[in-house]
Amino acid sequence: MRFESGDGAEAVGRLGEFDLIFPDAPGGKIFKLRQTIAALRRGGILIVDDMDLTRHEDEDLRAALAVVRERLVENVELVCAELGFSSGVIVAVKART
Repeated sequence: MRFESGDGAEAVGRLGEFDLIFPDAPGGKIFKLRQTIAALRRGGILIVDDMDLTRHEDEDLRAALAVVRERLVENVELVCAELGFSSGVIVAVKART
């Protein structure tokens, strides 16, 4: 097991595949989400917070997070569950097949 910490936008795609990714910054969540999903190993878990759009006053941030949500829930490789606690969380599992 190893843990990596750093700028998600820079790290995604160069470190291989992961079983768990929690992109808790714009890099890897708002920017380069496709690379984040690609770096998720089949059967791996992606945890994305800040998905309760009603909690954000900034319209640009709300719009960007709405796009993130749409890309996650509509991605055929992912099985998503939206959890209505804290800042709003989407837990996604990358399909094994």
